[in-house]
Amino acid sequence: MAPQVTRTRFLDESIAYLRSAFAVSSGFEGGSVTYGEMWVSLVDSACPLADWTALSYVVDIDPARVPLELRPMHDRVVVVWTLGGRRFLGFLPTDAPTSDAAPWKDGRLPDSFSAVASANADPNQIAALVAELAQDPLLSVVYLDQIGVLTIDAAIGTFAADVATGATVPQIDAAAEKVRVSGLLHSIEWSSFTLRIPSESWPAMVVDSTTLAPECLRQQTRGLRDDGVFTTAPGLAAPLGTGPIVRTPTCS
Repeated sequence: MAPQVTRTRFLDESIAYLRSAFAVSSGFEGGSVTYGEMWVSLVDSACPLADWTALSYVVDIDPARVPLELRPMHDRVVVVWTLGGRRFLGFLPTDAPTSDAAPWKDGRLPDSFSAVASANADPNQIAALVAELAQDPLLSVVYLDQIGVLTIDAAIGTFAADVATGATVPQIDAAAEKVRVSGLLHSIEWSSFTLRIPSESWPAMVVDSTTLAPECLRQQTRGLRDDGVFTTAPGLAAPLGTGPIVRTPTCS
């Protein structure tokens, strides 16, 4: 059965997810609902494909809730519910194309950042900082001492992880703040949305209907869906659905 949800419930669940992810009890109302189509090749061929077609919720965000490095150029946040059963959020850039109502592919993830060790940093002090950061069980902390790169990951959503850990944006940003004030590392870089190629996407459009039935909106990827080349059947992440509905694609 094709996924379908009322607009009211979609708004409620998107706002609730944002409040949970940012550890707040209010805010994020007044956004827009969008629909956009996308596919991503999984083995550099026309089959199998991952279905990244999505309903999204886009809303302005208080700059204080945006990590310091992203704050000057990111003024909105998006919750993406893919029809492949994934859910994640991202910060949207101020200079994104206006033709795309939900340009999440041009945005940044709050789930991960990296930093580079300063040239004269004490290795023992870096090791102590890494050990302190690793005490948070919801953060994955890796320091590659041979190249001096620190990476911290928190599966706030399921863009790059199969299961979200319950980590929050303030939680990973608190780790970033420890890195900032330490003086031991520099060039904090929040992760971009990196996808396999080949892939193809089309600009998202605003959807105003009271009932959201994304399969009725599907145009560009309808033939791919009907040909059975996707690795999932259409479905939404919990609580709007059951998550990824895995299927065996029909590849000739």
